[in-house]
Amino acid sequence: MARIGGTGQRRVNFRPPGALGNEALKGDDMQIQVNTPDGAGGADLGARVEQAVVEAMGRFSDQVTRVEVHLSDANADKGGEDKRCMIEARPVGKAPVAITHQAATVPMALRGGLNKLTRKLDSVLAARSDHKGAASVRDNELR
Repeated sequence: MARIGGTGQRRVNFRPPGALGNEALKGDDMQIQVNTPDGAGGADLGARVEQAVVEAMGRFSDQVTRVEVHLSDANADKGGEDKRCMIEARPVGKAPVAITHQAATVPMALRGGLNKLTRKLDSVLAARSDHKGAASVRDNELR
């Protein structure tokens, strides 16, 4: 784990299921970066977050190059729904997509954030292949 500017960061490359050995190293890996304040939660938290991202984002692995997860405590010791999860995904050929979700616990904030992100990516990436519920004329299969 690298520590940069007081933030604990973990980076991992996710290879889509079925990708073997060096075949997956051609640039189609989805990078996952987890940021926590001062390395809070340790390596165990980072590994659990990475696993949750892989499970939620696996179907987008060929359309998203990078996912950054930022976990923080919004109002410190004051209590309430103060755990914040900000996730940014970088789709290929599109502007980055970012969401924020707050909840009472980190796992709830992460799950809610991943749900929001997958819905947002469905919307953003569907415009690439669907137009009003029908296949796009831009698809190679229709040419």
